[in-house]
Amino acid sequence: MMCNLGKLDKGEQEAVESLEKELGKTVLAFRCDLNAKPAALTEAELNQIQAVEDKHELSLVAVE
Repeated sequence: MMCNLGKLDKGEQEAVESLEKELGKTVLAFRCDLNAKPAALTEAELNQIQAVEDKHELSLVAVE
């Protein structure tokens, strides 16, 4: 799976910037060359993913 920081059009950029302002956080937008949807996760599965993220300083996305 290849992903990269997404090149945003004006509307997308404005939406992300608005969200950042509302949240008071930086938000990264990325696109993946993959036809998949986010996986539905149990709380236990999400905890497992978050543990790996924390340990290895990664951001993970589970897909189906």
